[in-house]
Amino acid sequence: MTAGDRGRRDGRAAGDISGGGVTRWVAELAFGCRLAIRGGRTAWVRLSLTAVGIGVAVAVLLLACSVPGLMDVRSTRAAGRATPDSFAGVVASPVAGVSPLLVVQRQDQFRDQRFSGYLVEADGPAPPLPPGVDRLPKAGEIVVSPGLARLLSSPSGALLRPRYPQRVVGTIGEEGLLGPDELFFYAGADHLRGQWHVISIYAFGTPRTPAPPLPPLLTLLIALGTVALVTPVLVFLVISTRLAARAHERRLAALRLVGAERAQVFRIAAGEAVVGSLAGAVAGAGLFLLGRWAVARLTGPVFGSGFFAVDLWPGWAPTTAVLVVVPLLAIATAMMSLRTTIIEPLGVVRDAETDRRRLVWRFGPLALAVLLLANQDTRQGVGNGIIIGIAAFLLGVSALLPWVVERVVGLLRGGPPSWQLATRRLAIDGASSFRLAGAFGALLAAGVAVQSLLVPVRAAYVRPDPHPNQIQVGAPQKEMDGPARFTTALDRVEGAQVMSVVLSGGIIDARQRRGELHVAPCPVLRVMAAITDCADGDAFVVSESPRPATSPDDAPATGEPVWFLADAPIPDWTTSPQWTVPALNAVAPRAGVSGRGSPIQGILATPGALADARVPVLSLLASMTGPPDDADTVERVRNVIATLDWSAQARQSKRFIVDSSYAAVRTGLALGASVLLVLTLISLFVIAMEQLHERGRAWTVLTATGAPRSLLAWSLLWQTAVPVLLAVLVALPAGLGLGALLLASAGRPVAFDWPGIGALTGTGVLAVLAVTVIIVPALRRVTRLEGLRAE
Repeated sequence: MTAGDRGRRDGRAAGDISGGGVTRWVAELAFGCRLAIRGGRTAWVRLSLTAVGIGVAVAVLLLACSVPGLMDVRSTRAAGRATPDSFAGVVASPVAGVSPLLVVQRQDQFRDQRFSGYLVEADGPAPPLPPGVDRLPKAGEIVVSPGLARLLSSPSGALLRPRYPQRVVGTIGEEGLLGPDELFFYAGADHLRGQWHVISIYAFGTPRTPAPPLPPLLTLLIALGTVALVTPVLVFLVISTRLAARAHERRLAALRLVGAERAQVFRIAAGEAVVGSLAGAVAGAGLFLLGRWAVARLTGPVFGSGFFAVDLWPGWAPTTAVLVVVPLLAIATAMMSLRTTIIEPLGVVRDAETDRRRLVWRFGPLALAVLLLANQDTRQGVGNGIIIGIAAFLLGVSALLPWVVERVVGLLRGGPPSWQLATRRLAIDGASSFRLAGAFGALLAAGVAVQSLLVPVRAAYVRPDPHPNQIQVGAPQKEMDGPARFTTALDRVEGAQVMSVVLSGGIIDARQRRGELHVAPCPVLRVMAAITDCADGDAFVVSESPRPATSPDDAPATGEPVWFLADAPIPDWTTSPQWTVPALNAVAPRAGVSGRGSPIQGILATPGALADARVPVLSLLASMTGPPDDADTVERVRNVIATLDWSAQARQSKRFIVDSSYAAVRTGLALGASVLLVLTLISLFVIAMEQLHERGRAWTVLTATGAPRSLLAWSLLWQTAVPVLLAVLVALPAGLGLGALLLASAGRPVAFDWPGIGALTGTGVLAVLAVTVIIVPALRRVTRLEGLRAE
């Protein structure tokens, strides 16, 4: 069908629109809908590109809205399988027809994966079942999660199998797990009755308790990351509504030529926008469902347990809001763009000098942001002012960049033919590229600001380990022979060397003077302090200035009756004292032997000094060394201590100690940055394909007249590189300024992570250029000579 045939067809259709009032408006909107669907290949390309752009925005917003509900569901699942805390004084109430169940939680770790489970023992014929379990395991049996089952049966889990030799009799269902990759278990036992910290329950589940609030600095980092995720999405949404704008406006001008009034043209355009928005909403819903499937399978390596796809759901209210508001926003944006375009029967006027972007209003959001952020104090919490300020700043950057790029491109002259072709094309019709530069600049500015905040956050939540590469074993002990048993067992671990095994705990006297107690044999005590004469039954006190038979004024002294601080912060004073401090010999400390890089403090006693003591529980701490290049040594240690005490734990210290909350926030920011980068690349791909389609005939003419395709390829590359590089030049100082404002609001010194900022900027630029290079081969198809034929 030729262009004239399509014009006559559209003219007849436009002439058929008759009637008055609401009926005529509905007919015009319906005609616009038909035009979007049946308007030929050009209309289908525009519809497809718009649907993809809006769909990506809808999908990202739905995923972002799902995060609060996801965390709420995970908290509900965790509370549903939890047991009361005996230390908190919670006593399970009997349930009619249910026998008590003895349970105790066990924490474990395999390489970098932390996991847990319960040892269970039925104390009657009808014990309660945990969620997701059909049958309670007996002694020698274990019920595991699917993730733990896969690990135990895999070659990499060979070192873990000796720790869990029980026979697997079942798997835990989804209702009893936090995620599909979680490692969790219920192991049967027959020795729990009467043991320390074993509780008796009649049902699993505890009331949900609110999570403790995050520190203000981490909250500020989360707020910045969240706003940085949403703001570019809104900018990309605006870009999507302007795709293939020239072909669309030429079609509207054709309608004016056959007699349609200006108001009719706007209503027909609104009908086309409705179809594109609805198609984008449907595409966004599909992308969201695909994203749920991908998140459920890809988040395990990032978040450990991963997420169930069914838990990733924003709820009906947010879903309805996104699926309604986003299309309406897209329609409104498309209509507002036409207000500055003069559509007349003889063509479209939008390149006039009076339509050049104006600068004054673009500083408004930036001025508002600086005013808000400069008067915020986030040391006590993050309020709405800081969130509004960050959003206004990023929107100001995205609004300023198109003006900057337009002015700079207008000044570019000379150069090779590919450069001239690119700069002239940008100067004449570079609106989409300019808007993409604004979105990329806002994204980069947010990334630089996040990188700036990471410097003080890392300093607050990451600290060097005083004893890197040491293996430390901890376990609660009631018997004084615990160090000897552990020493004998650990000496058999291949590649490990035991340095010390110490029992430690707190003591308090009747005057509420507190002190530390460390129990170990004489050879170990000599390493901990400057002890010369030592025999079993002796006791010492660490003092900076030795004073015989005494102790520091704020600690229990010789002859004082004391209680152990094991069961509660304050003991029951009505009970008789549990130990009497023996004669103490003052000794000088040795530096760096406490495990914290500081001298040991308190009372040092040999096991014989506590022969008459009623010890409730002391903490056993064993320090070991192993080959630094053998990561499996600590796993062999864990296998040995698992046979000694179910509550024993072993960890191998790293170079740095990282706070778990900081690690989770950092991982979430990295995941969000990845999503934004993918969104940027998809938007760039869509815009580049739109430009190829729009300019295909002109480039085909150039090819037919002898222009090499390499010239066109370089031109396409310059058209992308120039706006992106200009965006970098503006976004870098903007991001540094935003970071400085946020650091000042948090009362932190301004310091920038230049290597991290450089890596972030380089990655973004290279990714954008890489997508452009990938699109270049499509030039061969677009510039075929067949494209010169009349359609």
